[in-house]
Amino acid sequence: MTQAEHTQMDALTQAALADIVWTWEQVSKRVKEAGTLVYVIDAPQVEATKIGFTRGLQRRFYQLQGGCPVELFLRFAYPAHEQHEWEVHQVLYDAKVRGEWFKTPAVDQFYAQIEGIRGERDREVSMLEAFHVWRMRYTVPYPGETYREPLW
Repeated sequence: MTQAEHTQMDALTQAALADIVWTWEQVSKRVKEAGTLVYVIDAPQVEATKIGFTRGLQRRFYQLQGGCPVELFLRFAYPAHEQHEWEVHQVLYDAKVRGEWFKTPAVDQFYAQIEGIRGERDREVSMLEAFHVWRMRYTVPYPGETYREPLW
């Protein structure tokens, strides 16, 4: 990637992060605090969304974009551990496209429900807390258990 492409990518990524008011420095601070981040990256041209985890979000975004023939957009990232990423993959299993890529409408529906739970509370609730409330509310079995029926 040329310097101009890196600059353009930084601008696009900063715009994506502006919605959640994080700079790369803030992301780096949260990674140090949490150890890793779970990220959600969209490929809208193919209606696929990648859910992964990393310690270096900016580097990981560039790696994915460099190997992808369509433009990617960072939707958001939040402090979480690898186990949480795996649990989200299990919840979205029926919407899997390939590897860690999932159908965008199913991801949208899932995270809209998580955000709805966060909005119900009278205090700030982390994504992890909301995820556990979601699991209890929708009676989704924990890893290792059998799913009762597909969610999507």
